[in-house]
Amino acid sequence: AGTSLMLEGNRLVQIQACRFTRAAHVACFLRNSVNATITGVIVTDSRSGIQAHEGCQFVTIQGCVVDYTLTANLYANYLIRGASYCTISGCVSRGNREGLHIHDVVGLNTEGNVLQGNSVYGAQAYGIIFDGEAPRGNSVIGGSVRDISGSPGHGVSLSPNAGRSLVSSVFVHGCAVGLSNEGGDSLVIGNHLLGNTIPLLTAGGMALGNLV
Repeated sequence: AGTSLMLEGNRLVQIQACRFTRAAHVACFLRNSVNATITGVIVTDSRSGIQAHEGCQFVTIQGCVVDYTLTANLYANYLIRGASYCTISGCVSRGNREGLHIHDVVGLNTEGNVLQGNSVYGAQAYGIIFDGEAPRGNSVIGGSVRDISGSPGHGVSLSPNAGRSLVSSVFVHGCAVGLSNEGGDSLVIGNHLLGNTIPLLTAGGMALGNLV
């Protein structure tokens, strides 16, 4: 199927301990959903794993695994797009083009989202990326990113428009670029950027106490 599970306009919904395999588009897609909780979901070899889109607020994605072993790396395993105050925590991402992606869209608010304690392995282009029109006030706290060695091969990437972002206490290893901070007023602090070809690129924002 194109999308295995699509939820629109839902409140207080819970999705627990489901398994999705080889969805042609998205395994689990949410839009205009508030206070939704997704826990213990396992996604295998789907074009994209779990996505929260416009109108979503206070969505919690916790303890999920998205594993992509196919060769066509084109999409993100986890995507927050035009959604606010969502949390992805304690999740695992393997393979695909991007592990965790926060993307802002013109006319929508993509702010206050938190990525905490996640483990990202072997994505082709980006382990974690914030980009789009103007994502504001989003955070990466803890967790690890490993072996992002394709092109451009960024472990964590903040685009120039990613304002007031925070990246703290993340372990990044085996990437072409450990952490790229182009966000003008973003802060990257206390990260362990070891074993990367280029540990840290800063074209804006502040970098404090990072181990390189």
